[in-house]
Amino acid sequence: MKGRADSVGMNYLAICDAAAEDGDREGELVAIGIKKILSGSYWSS
Repeated sequence: MKGRADSVGMNYLAICDAAAEDGDREGELVAIGIKKILSGSYWSS
């Protein structure tokens, strides 16, 4: 993420999905976690 020093207003899920598509395993895992939290399934398991 070049440019701003902070991440305010950034779409973290889109960034992680893009990283995952490029083969970044950490980006993939973070995207999975974000999706679980947004769907409510993180707290039910």
